Amino acid sequence: KTTTRMVAFIENWINNYPKKCLNYLSPRQFLLNA
Repeated sequence: KTTTRMVAFIENWINNYPKKCLNYLSPRQFLLNA
């Protein structure tokens, strides 16, 4: 069973993971610098 805490952990990981399509910035960094 998936818990709210697990979803929050994965969401945080995805939003802080660098992406090639964003010039190796994380989505969070990209939005903060926009």
